[in-house]
Amino acid sequence: MTNLVEQQYRWLNETKLAPEKLRLNWVYDQRFYIEGAIDQIQQNILFGGLLAVVVLLIFLRSLRATIVVATAIPISVIGTFIFLDLLGRNLNVVSLAGIAFAVGMLVDNAIVVIENIDRHRQMGKNAFDAALDGTNEVWGAVLASTITTVAVFLPVVFIQEEAGQLFRDIAIAVVASVTLSLFVSVSVIPMFSHKLFKVKTNMAPRKFGMLDRIGGALAGAIMALVTLSIRTWRTRLLTLMLLIGLAGMSVQLLIPKMEYLPQGNRNFVLSILVPPPGLSNDERIDIGKQFFTMADPHIGKDHEGMPGIENMFYVGREGFMIVGAISQHFERASELLPLFNRMIYSIPGMFGISLQPGVFESGIGEGRTIELNVSGDDLNTIVAAAGTLFGKIRTEIQGAQVRPVPSIELTYPEARVLPDRDRLKANGMSTQDLGVALDVLMDGRIVGDFKQEGKKKIDLVLMADASDIRTPEDLYGALLATPQGKVVPVSTLASLEQTTGMALIRHLERARTVTLQITPPKSMALQSAMEIVEEKIIPEVRAMGLLEGLQVQMSGAADKLTQTRLVSSA
Repeated sequence: MTNLVEQQYRWLNETKLAPEKLRLNWVYDQRFYIEGAIDQIQQNILFGGLLAVVVLLIFLRSLRATIVVATAIPISVIGTFIFLDLLGRNLNVVSLAGIAFAVGMLVDNAIVVIENIDRHRQMGKNAFDAALDGTNEVWGAVLASTITTVAVFLPVVFIQEEAGQLFRDIAIAVVASVTLSLFVSVSVIPMFSHKLFKVKTNMAPRKFGMLDRIGGALAGAIMALVTLSIRTWRTRLLTLMLLIGLAGMSVQLLIPKMEYLPQGNRNFVLSILVPPPGLSNDERIDIGKQFFTMADPHIGKDHEGMPGIENMFYVGREGFMIVGAISQHFERASELLPLFNRMIYSIPGMFGISLQPGVFESGIGEGRTIELNVSGDDLNTIVAAAGTLFGKIRTEIQGAQVRPVPSIELTYPEARVLPDRDRLKANGMSTQDLGVALDVLMDGRIVGDFKQEGKKKIDLVLMADASDIRTPEDLYGALLATPQGKVVPVSTLASLEQTTGMALIRHLERARTVTLQITPPKSMALQSAMEIVEEKIIPEVRAMGLLEGLQVQMSGAADKLTQTRLVSSA
């Protein structure tokens, strides 16, 4: 798809835009990442298949048996492509990863069948009888083995959460390839072994030298261990208890902490800035210029051991600012993170986070994040609790980046127009009428729309001259026409209060909320960070009495991880 878009991009530049002295610039695409991932997975499939063949040679020590078993790999892989197409799935990084994961399992059934056929051959049976009897004896065990594997992966197909949708292709690829390997093992393998083993040869059995010695030693050691384990009822019971205990200890001690989704290595660095309150447009523009000035030594060339910056952009708005960049070296984008962190904190009053967005990330800075929501009725109490949590998180989770949404500062300048209900009533107006009039004086008010047939609808906006209202005092002294035909200033109908507040009040389920977006360091799993927040930080702040009357809950990737764990365990 990207290749088709690039063709149209070049066509537009060469034929349509060049005569108008215009040009589209191709800034960013992910083809390098996608193509690199696909090439790597293809190599994994190839090398995995070759290693499987080597292992077969070591243990089977028969070239003909190895050839027979190895045919299960290409047949099952190619057959999986057909199943993916029939189910409406495409061949992508995820589905190829599923096939690569299943390569080692594709030969399991075939090995069981070919070993039993070989056993019947050694009993003196001809090739046909050995293939028929050998397959007939083990097809039930092969079927049971396949069904247990399918039973593990098949539920993933039906998970509706985000993780299920992303990894559905892996489950489909594994289920399809393993199921095909079952049919290959009970049909192709007996037929191929019959054709191959009935060929007469005067050559002595082929020796594989080192492979024979390694295979013989391993087989001897394994059989000695099996003999020891099943010698008496005591050794059998001891073996059973030892294996169960070892499995239980492994689960408790070795199971890793969980992540929600893999991040990948996307060639993109994003910085989200929380500016100090009260910045003007000119100041926001100056901050952008400072960023480009500080980044200038790195643009277009490597500098101080860091990769060069290929492209960079800056967006400044009222609530927050963002700075994005891509590296000249695709695989080294993460090395730019310390640079942008230094740039952020070099600006007085500024704080923020720098991160490498994940491959599966949808929102801005919402990939590998724990969203800690502090909700309640009193904004001052919420901000005090959120500020304490902010400091505790930065202390307890070293290297974590925390972004409050909105800011946890109540120092943004705010002008409030407070209606005088008695004076409004005396002038035949309501508080709603005053609000509409103030809208007209400031940003304008939509009073209707106009639409011509076949054309887009146009909003009709009533607004005052922008040059007349520049400050809150100008608004307070502006004139209004009342329903009684009088013209009075706003100051006779309301009072003006200069105070401070928040630039944005966020609500969650109708409650005022401040959200702390926590991005743990790469060295810490998401589950570990969740446990620190839930089991240590929140209880400590609650013990300080700052969470009385407030609700604290986790969402974002943390909530998705919890839901996925519950669905998977069910």
